[in-house]
Amino acid sequence: MAFSIVELDAKEEEFYKWSLQQFSIHSLRAQKQAKERNEDHELIIEMVRQCMALYVNSKVPEDKAVKPSDFFKLSYDKDQQRDRKLTLKESKELMGSKWKL
Repeated sequence: MAFSIVELDAKEEEFYKWSLQQFSIHSLRAQKQAKERNEDHELIIEMVRQCMALYVNSKVPEDKAVKPSDFFKLSYDKDQQRDRKLTLKESKELMGSKWKL
């Protein structure tokens, strides 16, 4: 009920009149709107990081150029570190002296 009042702007009396199908439809609509807001947010961040990279690359030598993904990571950026497994040495360095491997 709290979800319907907060997210769907429904009155308490209205909520109790809904069938399960109506509640599901309202919930899916709210979920779709949240996804669209997230996509809009990422689009704005994408434009900002493109501008930042353009500005930085105009001020630094070509061999020190940066990519837009160096500033902010977005959901569609491929993370190079997560795509490969760590070696035993890298794992030890990452964990430090906390564990004896």
